[in-house]
This record gives sequence, C-alpha cells and structure tokens, in this order.
Amino acid sequence: MALPRPYDCVLFGATGFTGRYVLKEILASYPPELSLAVAGRNAERLNALVAECQGAAGSRPVTVLPGVDVSDPASLEGMCASTRLVLSVVGPYRKYGEPVVAAAIKSGTDYLDVCGEPEFMERMESVYGEAAAAAGCYVASGAGFDSIPGDLGTVLAQRQFKSPSVPSSVEAFLSLTTGPSGYSAHYATWESAVLGIGSVGELRALRKAAKSGPPLAPAGPRPKIPSGVEFVRHPAVSSHAVPFPGADAAVVRRTQRALQARGQAPVHFTARFLMAHNFVLSIPVARGANWFLAGGGRRMDEEEATAAAAERIAAAAEDGTSLPVRLATDVVRFLYGGTGRREPADGGVVSASLLNAKPAVGGIGVEPRGGGVLRVLFTVASDAVADTVVRWRHELRRCVDSTAVFDVLSDCEEAQHQALWPAFLAAKVAGKRAQLTYYKAAAVGGVMVALAGTSWGRSLLLSAPGLFSAGAASHAGPTSEQAAAAGHAVTLVALGYSAAPPPSDDGGALQLQPDREVVLRVSGPDPGYHATAIYLAQAGLSLLTDRGQLPAPGVHTPGALLCDTSYPDRLRARGISIEVLSDGPATGSVV
Repeated sequence: MALPRPYDCVLFGATGFTGRYVLKEILASYPPELSLAVAGRNAERLNALVAECQGAAGSRPVTVLPGVDVSDPASLEGMCASTRLVLSVVGPYRKYGEPVVAAAIKSGTDYLDVCGEPEFMERMESVYGEAAAAAGCYVASGAGFDSIPGDLGTVLAQRQFKSPSVPSSVEAFLSLTTGPSGYSAHYATWESAVLGIGSVGELRALRKAAKSGPPLAPAGPRPKIPSGVEFVRHPAVSSHAVPFPGADAAVVRRTQRALQARGQAPVHFTARFLMAHNFVLSIPVARGANWFLAGGGRRMDEEEATAAAAERIAAAAEDGTSLPVRLATDVVRFLYGGTGRREPADGGVVSASLLNAKPAVGGIGVEPRGGGVLRVLFTVASDAVADTVVRWRHELRRCVDSTAVFDVLSDCEEAQHQALWPAFLAAKVAGKRAQLTYYKAAAVGGVMVALAGTSWGRSLLLSAPGLFSAGAASHAGPTSEQAAAAGHAVTLVALGYSAAPPPSDDGGALQLQPDREVVLRVSGPDPGYHATAIYLAQAGLSLLTDRGQLPAPGVHTPGALLCDTSYPDRLRARGISIEVLSDGPATGSVV
C-alpha cells in the first residue's frame, strides 16, 4: 500500500442483522488510534445505526460511506481503496460475495467475512489465490461461528503436542444451547443454508477440477468416520451425536494442508453435532414428570423420584441389564397401570411419563445398550420422545408386552435413519432451537434437500422461511431475549503420541494407537450473532496489528492465517472461553 489510506477498517453491510452486532463489537474493542467507517447503500440507515451504536459505546467517530452496492463495481473499488481492511457481512456470499473479494484484491486490501458456504470459500481460493498473493493482501472467509471454533480450536488442540509429542487426530463436538423461549435464526442464515445445499453439485465439480497437492499425511490411524446416530463415550461429551455437515470439516482440511506445507504435523479431523439434549434418560423430575412405584402406583415426591431415577439408571449401567428393555416395559406399565390389563412383571421403579416429561439438559451419561428402541428412547430429544409416544399411542395401546413396544418403536427408528442426513444439512437452522424436535428437524432437512436443487424449489423455500423451517428461521431473527440465552461450545478431543511413532517396513508410520489425549473447549455466547461478531471483529484487529505473525499473502482459512497471532488472547478478552480441560493418557476410542 503505497499511500496512506483514510480508514483502517470498513464494515460493509453494517445495517444488516449481523452487521449491527459487529459494529457494536468493533466500537467496544478497537483501540482509538484505528480509524473506522461503515459502508452500505442507504445513508440514512447508516447514520441512524452509527448514532445508535455510538450512544452505547461512547462518541467515537465513525465515517459513513453511502452508495456502496455489490451491483456497482466502481463503488466497491472506491470503498476498498479507502481502507486497509474490509469486513464484509453482506451475504449470502454465493450471491453477493465475489464482487467484494475481487474489488478488495484489485485494491490490495485485506478482506474477511463470516461465510459458512464451502462452495464460495473454495471457489475464491481457486479463482483468486494467485491474484491475492500478487497483490500482497490477505483474504479469508469463515471468520465467524463458521468456522473459528472448529478451525482455530483444532490448531490450538494439536499444538498442545509439543515436540517430541506428535498429534494424530482431532474430533470436534458442537453443542448449542437456547433459553426457554427457543431461538429463531435470521432470514439471511436460512437463505445461506438453502443456497449452500443447492450448490453441493458445484462444490463437487470444483473439487474435482482443483489442483491436487500432496495428500495429507497425519500420524496414526484415522478416527471413525461419523455415521448416523452415535453415542459419544468420552466423559467431556457423554451424549449422542450425528455427523455435522457444516463448513468446519472442509475448512479444517484446508488449514491442515496449509500447516503441512509449512512443515507442521497435520491431523485427521471429524466433526459431530451434539443434539439439543443429551438424549440420555437423566433425572427429569424437576421438570414435573410423573414417577410411580412399581406395584403400588403411589406418586412419589421430587426427592424420592430423583433418588429412584438415579438408582434405576445406575443399576442398568452396573449390571449390564438392557436399559431400553426396562424403559420399554415402563412405557407399557404407565399406559396400562391401574387399568386391569396385563402388565410386564419385571419389578423396579417405573420411569417417567414420556407423555409429559422433558429430560433436562445434561444427562448423567449412561451409555445405553440394546436394539431398535435404544435409538428412539436415547437419541431423540426429550420433546421428540414425547412426540413419538403421542404419535404412536394408538399402537402402544395394543401392546401387552415389551416385544411389541420394540417392534413399534423400531419402525419409528427406521424413519429416523432415512431422514437423518438431510436433517442435519439444516443443522445451522434446526439445531439452534431446542424446542424443535428431531422429527421436525428431519422434515426440515428433507424438504430442503428435495427443493434446494432446483431454482423453483429454492424460490419456494425462501418465500416462506417460517413455514419451511418449522419456525426455526424468520425475517426478524432472534429476539434479544433469545440471543441473550443462547450459547455454543465446541469440545475438541485430540489424540496423539508422546513420541513420534516408529516407521513401518515400507517407510510409513506404524498405525499404533495414540497414547496421549488433550481435550480443549471453545465456548461462548449466542453463536449466530453475538459470538460471530466477536470472532470477526477480533480477527480483523489481529490482521491489522499482528502483521509480523502472518503467513505469506493470499487466500487463507482463518486458522491458517491467524494461528500464530494474538487472536486467541483477544478472543478470551472478549468473552470467548478457550480452555484445556484435560491432558493425559489416551483412554481409547471416543465414539
């Protein structure tokens, strides 16, 4: 940059839903010597936003740059030429991102965004990688909730293995929490999800045509590839999980390639999404469940019921008796208790009324055993369990033994599996709302996959986000109450070796089981907006101030770009928790 520029940072798209959060974070955390501006189409809205945010954060000057539009290349080039860094929150990036990237590179300006669309991110690297390097600027997408916790968290976890230790794999587990009022993602998030699903074919073609570099060569065996609903045995997680089909895995793989090219040991990576509840029958009496004693039918008070529930689950875990069998017979006993119909006589305490109970978040982590009903009773959210029993109640009324219950609920399980994968393509939307049942999520995902592949289908999905998302997305976005109660956590279980494994006869590393384990967790507030604003704004600040710790210019992933800067410390200072939970001997497979 030959001449000084009037601004250090320009926020493009500030008047959008996410932009408002980002501007507040910038004003609260950027040092006063940095000059700031906001850019967009409408001067009146920009001025109103600046006045509102300045009132909350003092009177720091912010320049307004109106008339900047993605359809006007000249306006974009003027904006980019005036600043050292552009933070773009104008999405979906598949529709609006490329003109901004092109203008930034033409002006030699650094660029960051919060894109979670793998096709856009990988296309920008393929098309503009060499141009960005030649222009001497940095371009990185995914600097928000997509995909900082997973990408940077993986790098931080693997770097706990200092020589002579060698990292081998990192398994990431994402969990989202909401308050009692649930959560509704903003329309732009829904639009990005729809367009992302619709571009899967283009992403495959892009990867097929991309230049292939040296293959990743992590030490040690690859962890189990996520498949279907799985119980995570690790005590730091202790929950059920499904494959997470978001951008994290694609971003982390690119980061690992970059680190390998720098001579650093890469890792295998997998990502799973933890369901909104632990899907283990925890101790839900505080939620008003009806618990009974076997035989007598006496209603128990809260203290008695808590002890009975804990005793029953602990006994099943200790003696190996199939807990699903006990629960299935409990369902029948509850439905027929006191009616004079035949009841299974296995003794013990009768479990919660599945018609009314909703297990609390954070179960005791008992790994269930058994067959088909296992997945229904332990891998469906608490409200989905209730939905299941209500839906199948007429069938259960005909049941007189646990075998019939197993048959009925196994049919339900088969339906779950058929819809599982498409359901969690929509995890960004559906997974954020605890009240959204597993079946609603499956329906949302199935409809999205069915319709997003055609232009008319995408138009239909976008015309009624509330309907097609089952209420998980809206033009209004989350309320302040919903956002304040929401949170996220990514738990990363890293396995490796206390010393480099010896080579095999053919020169490759022996596939020995890792002997060391590090657990690291990245957590913070509402992922969609509060945390995304922190992740993006602090990434921009690190990019502006830590120039000596950056790699060569070009198109990067955020993890590869910022892993050697003060970025993790900046995140901690702004309320993002990054902590090593444990570091010790490996305890075996995680899933």
